[in-house]
Amino acid sequence: MIALATLLLFAAAAPASPAVPSLRVADDDLSLEALLERYRSEQQRLFDTYRVEVESVATALEAVKGRDRTRELEQLRGRLLDLGPQATPLLVPYIDPGLKASDGKKRRSAQVTQVLLQLSTRAVTPRVIDVLEKGSLEGQRNAIRVLGASDDPERAGQVLREKFTGATSGRRGELITAIATLGTPANFDFLGEVLGNKDPDVVRSAIESLTAARCSAAGPKILDLVKATLAAASHVDAIVAYYRACPDVVDEEHCAALVRFATSLTGNSREAEKVLFTIGDFDDVWSSKVKKDLKELADSPSTRIREAAMICLVRAGDRGMRRKLLEAYDERIEENDRLASAWQNRAEVKFRIGDYKGAIKDYTEAMRKSEAYLRTEPEIYIGLARSNARLGKPKDAAGWLDRGGLSIAQLHVLARDPDFDEVRADPKLAKVFRLGEE
Repeated sequence: MIALATLLLFAAAAPASPAVPSLRVADDDLSLEALLERYRSEQQRLFDTYRVEVESVATALEAVKGRDRTRELEQLRGRLLDLGPQATPLLVPYIDPGLKASDGKKRRSAQVTQVLLQLSTRAVTPRVIDVLEKGSLEGQRNAIRVLGASDDPERAGQVLREKFTGATSGRRGELITAIATLGTPANFDFLGEVLGNKDPDVVRSAIESLTAARCSAAGPKILDLVKATLAAASHVDAIVAYYRACPDVVDEEHCAALVRFATSLTGNSREAEKVLFTIGDFDDVWSSKVKKDLKELADSPSTRIREAAMICLVRAGDRGMRRKLLEAYDERIEENDRLASAWQNRAEVKFRIGDYKGAIKDYTEAMRKSEAYLRTEPEIYIGLARSNARLGKPKDAAGWLDRGGLSIAQLHVLARDPDFDEVRADPKLAKVFRLGEE
């Protein structure tokens, strides 16, 4: 009985596979050493089979060519996923493409990394950590991603937290995103410490990294930062960008905190306006207290804050507030309908209140007026693109971006804008962003 129990313990520690034969009663006639040798032999046979398949797929991944290769890459990743977690020891070495790697090796490492993100990697955590410690820059980046998705969050988190202290600013962003994604109390406490850092550059870099990764797991700690209005005041743009990238984190508590934050910024109307516009996107989760506070802000002496609060209330269905909001813009157009800026300003307000068709109509008129004076206003074309995107018309949105005479730098920024997710997701339309150009 002791020998059999020992054997079962050994078997449990070894990589599992549905192909490994179960122990039979007849095996009781064999010695423990013979049973272990049989098991090792079978495991080695299976491991060799995995090795052949992994090497075959790795070679194919490196050789993939052509622009439309999405389906082929997906099929190759599927073959690796079919092997299951028992193949992970064979996959880990491939996440590091090496120094001065070819495009093929970089592609292979990226694809293998994607596979490992979907498998249990607890058994190979030490090997992934080894890549983080000794690998190339690309290998280290992939190791951070794998550790960030680990089902061994305590050990992975400890290593990532230790790495954060001496890391470069760029690498810190990758690390904090992985730490936030892992969860666990220790990792969340560390995230809170980073977002509460006295160095505003550290905080800003952390928020921007969480935003780029659309890390919803960081929502509770971002909320803590927003509640600390004095500290948050230096990071309005970064906080607004985070909420736009991770709208799923917003609930009644977030909205209430954002209103208080906006109220604390009344001395800086531009910043308060940005926060209020963010609140307007989430009227479906407002509490009655949020509406009451917004109505108070709608009487603010600051034009920016007053109009931003009114826009929020209009989006929540206040028709009387809509008439009051648009009255001044309507009058300006009536006074001089040849001014492109008058049409553009009303278009921007209509966009803010969710009247995208009305915004397109006014933006189009603004475009005509500006073209009559042989002027090109990039913001008008961006407004047309954004309005069409909100209406679920990515092709039209891409068309306006293409016609707008935008700089490559502007296009690269817009490529990261959540409004243009559908444009970016379509390989043909995504060309408008000119992402391969400097």
